[in-house]
Amino acid sequence: MAIAEKPSDEAIKRRNQRKTERQLVLASTLIASKIARAMRMQNIKNVEVAKLLGVSPANVTRYLSGKANFELKTLIDIEKALNINLIDHSL
Repeated sequence: MAIAEKPSDEAIKRRNQRKTERQLVLASTLIASKIARAMRMQNIKNVEVAKLLGVSPANVTRYLSGKANFELKTLIDIEKALNINLIDHSL
């Protein structure tokens, strides 16, 4: 009996999916932290950001939780609303 067996293709696929999900959660959390910091520094509340973005305050709360899957348009709208840089716009 082998001590360690080669992982199946399915096991490798699941492992890679978990790794990708962890990377996405980390990126979302970092972005949410930048947004929250900018809001604190500018003394802007969720309701105000929601009005600027044309979304519900619940959406802003979801963004700030770090669990949102940000769309590029949303990130650009947030940048404009808070006058911050979340994306490196240089080429």
